[in-house]
Amino acid sequence: MCALDAYLEKVWGGILSEEEQLIIETFQELGNEDQQTILAHLKKMVSEDGWQPSQVHSASKALAVLDQGL
Repeated sequence: MCALDAYLEKVWGGILSEEEQLIIETFQELGNEDQQTILAHLKKMVSEDGWQPSQVHSASKALAVLDQGL
């Protein structure tokens, strides 16, 4: 696994972890542009077809946590 893949896995693992503190810490480590990209993707995950129910649940949790924590 290359460094970029490992980094992306770590970021998405934190964002979709369903652990409030980890979601917030992971998000805050990102730059503004990356934060906006993450938020846009999470919104797609909860509003578009094709995602697994567990993915939709994790994305919904992340959005709720970030909405409260931002």
